[in-house]
Amino acid sequence: MQVKSNTIKQELSKKSFEVIYKKSLAYKQKNELVKAIESYSKLIERIQHRENCVDCAKVYVDVGDIYFEINDFQHAFEYLEKASQIYAFNHLHELQLLQYKKIGGLQQNIWQFKKAIDIFHQGLSLATRLNNVERIIEFELLIGNALNWDDQLIASEQYLQSAINKEKKHPIPLIKLRAHVSYAILLRKMKNYKQAEKYFRLGMKYSAENNNAYMMDISKSYGVLQYEIGNYNKSEVLLLQAEKMAVHEGADTSRAVIFEYLSLLYEQKKDYEKSFHYLKKFYERKLELLEKGYSDDNNKLQIKLGLEDAKRERLVAEETTLAKGLFIASISHEIRT
Repeated sequence: MQVKSNTIKQELSKKSFEVIYKKSLAYKQKNELVKAIESYSKLIERIQHRENCVDCAKVYVDVGDIYFEINDFQHAFEYLEKASQIYAFNHLHELQLLQYKKIGGLQQNIWQFKKAIDIFHQGLSLATRLNNVERIIEFELLIGNALNWDDQLIASEQYLQSAINKEKKHPIPLIKLRAHVSYAILLRKMKNYKQAEKYFRLGMKYSAENNNAYMMDISKSYGVLQYEIGNYNKSEVLLLQAEKMAVHEGADTSRAVIFEYLSLLYEQKKDYEKSFHYLKKFYERKLELLEKGYSDDNNKLQIKLGLEDAKRERLVAEETTLAKGLFIASISHEIRT
């Protein structure tokens, strides 16, 4: 009888958990985040004594996502790490690898590239132990990307080339697309413009074959290449196309790059009003990203100094651009009169 009674209690507890979880998830999906946090908190009270339960992990993932959405990054990473540990304990390695991708990607999105690289390396190490070739290729690509963002170009090239070579033997269309575009971006940064253009064109071809996947990032980076080689008209078309697509897709880091190069582009074209407009948007986004990276888990002094430097850079750059515009306007007036 005692065994039967315990079974009934467990079934009721599981049903109650599912009811509250569905309610919490519905709030999250409707973007009613305050209600979602309140609802998930009730679940966490119920499960906090249960160690390494898989149902607990999905709660922690959802809560981590919400905290990231509201810019509470310390709590976001804490909950996502809890989920990762539970998946590891239960040998749910595919879910664990997904957590490495998510946590590393979130760190990269707030410009914490070294942290992202460390997390992606953990994912690569696990994928290698599991001999999961697809995930090995993916994590090599992720590490190569993060190293590229961190300006470790030689190391980035090694990982990206390795991912491209492995993908040839184990074709994965989206990985193929991402690897070629990432390598094009790296070649551009290394000033190998001819090869970079070749890989960008391949990237556009592979994107067209995959419903224009990653086209915003391709347009952005190809536009930067055209700017660097002095083809300003083509650069303008590509960057404006990327800006339009960035409204609905892409990371904040990508939007910041688009604004930065549109500002530089219009400065070269002597359209100082537009240059000033995009310069302001760039620094607003840059400061926002730096503020996102500021948490107890990060190097506070370094981030604080970065924020102060960025504020000073913004003021100097805005004053310089505005002065140039006023000077040109004054000269134009003198010429007319």
